[in-house]
Amino acid sequence: MAQVGSKHIQHVIALMGNPNTGKTTVFNALTGLRQHTGNWPGKTVSRAEGRYTHKSRTFVLVDLPGTYSLLANSIEEEIARDFLCFGRPDAVIVVVDATCLERNLNLVLQVIEITSKVVVCVNLMDEARRKGIYVDVEGLQRELGVPAIGTVARTGEGLIELMDVVDDIVTGVRVTSPRCVAYEPELEDRIQRLLPGISEAVGDQLNPRWVALRLIEGDMTTIDMIQDLAPQVAPKLTSQLLGRLPEEVDDGDWENSGNNNGYNDWNNGGYSGYSGYNGGNRNNGRNKGMIWRNLHEQGKGRRTQYRHGYQRI
Repeated sequence: MAQVGSKHIQHVIALMGNPNTGKTTVFNALTGLRQHTGNWPGKTVSRAEGRYTHKSRTFVLVDLPGTYSLLANSIEEEIARDFLCFGRPDAVIVVVDATCLERNLNLVLQVIEITSKVVVCVNLMDEARRKGIYVDVEGLQRELGVPAIGTVARTGEGLIELMDVVDDIVTGVRVTSPRCVAYEPELEDRIQRLLPGISEAVGDQLNPRWVALRLIEGDMTTIDMIQDLAPQVAPKLTSQLLGRLPEEVDDGDWENSGNNNGYNDWNNGGYSGYSGYNGGNRNNGRNKGMIWRNLHEQGKGRRTQYRHGYQRI
């Protein structure tokens, strides 16, 4: 959200990315000495903020904690997610490592589910060239539906073009059209069922589709957000979420269905660190007979797939 300074408007830009992508180098290269650091309110996580001027406009660059996702499984992820949702930045720069895009693009896909004003900064292009890796930046841009700029922040390569694109987005000269991830039909149907109630609750403050996905995952922090935004709608929405199952399953069938179709798949294909479920403690995974889980990340930046299972309460 643009801030009104003493002389002119200052556009707020969020800078985020996985750890070890050169994000801090990008931050320092853009802001120079015009920055200050501290902690996020109520947190022990450091916060860095700086300014740069481009085309006679001032931009406030907020360096968000390095994260691998926005699922709020850690303080860093929660801070990054909340800033995107409630800080209302005018644009988001997501820094990715050109040498391992398949790992970094998972975060990009999660960000464009929240906001369309995204620029992908494909950093470390020199390392990619040294390793014989060719990155089709234009092709990546077409596939994602948002601008992608190749950079070498250490030498300044591509940074002017990066600032040009950010300026075009915040001024409305360039409008992005991010490609939404298409999930399995069953999950898409469930998302559509939840959208009317979510739209009523959050209005234009949050992306309803993104909120629906978080609710289906059982993200309690998202339920808390809706409770804060629209306490009169939250009980109805929560009841709808927990009361409808994607399949009609009798109580007596839950145990077998869950053990055979859900739990084994999660053990074989997933990872046990997902919040709300732990392979070693089934009690943490029970949520009104329905649990949604992120499975193993697929190659080439495909969004993690969702599977479901039922467990007797």
